[in-house]
Amino acid sequence: QRRYDLPDGMIDGERNVLPCAGTKEALFHMGLLAVPRDRPTGNQKPYAVLVPNPVYQVYYGAAVFSGGEPYPIAATAETNFMPDYAGLDPDILERTALCYLCNPANPQGACASMAYLTDLIKLARKHDFVLVFDECYSEIYRGAPPIGGLQACAELGGDLRNVVVLHSLSKRSSA
Repeated sequence: QRRYDLPDGMIDGERNVLPCAGTKEALFHMGLLAVPRDRPTGNQKPYAVLVPNPVYQVYYGAAVFSGGEPYPIAATAETNFMPDYAGLDPDILERTALCYLCNPANPQGACASMAYLTDLIKLARKHDFVLVFDECYSEIYRGAPPIGGLQACAELGGDLRNVVVLHSLSKRSSA
């Protein structure tokens, strides 16, 4: 709450916080939890799993093992090293079940803006997919701390629908 300047009561420790063995394991399990085993209605293609490229192998593995189709989206200088998920074909977005975003990005180190994060949350809600913010590097920075997914949810009124945010003690505290 303090780190992201969240309003009182937005995060309920009993309902909204779950410890896990590590973010890698949680990232992988998100694929198994979020990607349905059937095919999207009226579609012969599997559910899409959107992953930033350069891709962390766990995102890709989660897509494959869940039965989804991984969609690596380039994070280039032209897009401020953030994947342009909003620019995807609407047919892909309609069959998307899961989307990953590493923020700050690895290996580029780019940090998403508030507008980027809120637009991505709106996209997830519009197309009803689970958006996973992998924020394992959120406490490694110079100057101002990077904006996080929880701050973007607060900006949108505090609603946590469609959003999962993962943090890591190992990177922040060498735990």
